[in-house]
Amino acid sequence: MNINRPRTATLTLGGLFSVLLWPGNAFAEPTKTPRIEGAMPIEWQSDFAYRSDDTTNKRNNMFLMAEPEITLHLPAGFSIFAHGVLQQVKAADPDEDRYFKDEALLVEDLFLRYANGPFTVTGGKLNPGFGRAWDVTPGVYGTDTAEDYEIAERIGLTATYGFGNEAWGQHNFTVGTFFLDTTPLAHSFGQTRGTTARSDGGVSNTEDFSSFNLVFEGGGIKSLPGFEYHSAYIHQTNGVDGTTDETGVAAYAAYAFNLGEVRWTPMVELVRFENSGGTQGTDKDYNTLALSAEWKGWNGALSYTGRDTQAAGVSAVGDHFYQVGLGYSFEIGVNADIAWKRARESAVETDTVGGKVSYGFKF
Repeated sequence: MNINRPRTATLTLGGLFSVLLWPGNAFAEPTKTPRIEGAMPIEWQSDFAYRSDDTTNKRNNMFLMAEPEITLHLPAGFSIFAHGVLQQVKAADPDEDRYFKDEALLVEDLFLRYANGPFTVTGGKLNPGFGRAWDVTPGVYGTDTAEDYEIAERIGLTATYGFGNEAWGQHNFTVGTFFLDTTPLAHSFGQTRGTTARSDGGVSNTEDFSSFNLVFEGGGIKSLPGFEYHSAYIHQTNGVDGTTDETGVAAYAAYAFNLGEVRWTPMVELVRFENSGGTQGTDKDYNTLALSAEWKGWNGALSYTGRDTQAAGVSAVGDHFYQVGLGYSFEIGVNADIAWKRARESAVETDTVGGKVSYGFKF
């Protein structure tokens, strides 16, 4: 999934991630309950792959994406959160130009949350949290490759303890256990994406709580006010098609600072998976570097992601993804962005230009 969320949205996917890990944020006990809050980020995007070493990759793809979400605040620190995604659920055929085709609505999150002081417990369908680049890398195409390791649509339980103070910032430790969603919530509406079953295999597709993750993250340190970090470990049990369990580690850091009137934010994330996909001896490394700049409504983005795959008995494969982007945020809440991307996958190089227009409203 890739949607650059409008800044006017109350709770974007990045916000959802923060909610799972940061007590006292968007789901803090409201002063009046019950109470409902919601938001609807929506975007139009067009991608034109105009050059490729493989001519079947040359195509135009135009689509809408939306992420309706709603929160029901309840008494005694409880809340219920529901989050849907309208997106394309099928890959394009060779040489196929697509215009608002293969789009479907799916339920990505539906969970109950309880918050009491520094403790937060969340249970239901959720993203347990692993890595940040898949959500926060700037630009139209910044998140594309890192989305390989977005650990979404899991049935799970997470528990968070938050601590800190004004000088040392706020820090959170989270532990979660989960499995891939094979319930009716895995269905899509409008265009079928296929029903997920345990027999389909895949890591964490076990229908038991044998997969788990650990997350430690924080920021807000008084002496480093623009610094934030994230570190995570994940263990996903192999499915019926696997040969062993997959493990992964992630380390992310970003630092925002002002230089004159420009707000600069460099970021880096390093991720490694061993026995990727549950295959013995297949390891993957993802390295993301990005820089964003903001000035009087304008924003610019540079990003690079490298993906290296090592498999026993075969030569290593290195894939590389570059992006340059420019955008403008209007006072009425509309954001317009353009970008160029070069992707080199399995020695095939493809160049893409694209644009998007996004808007969000809340209630």
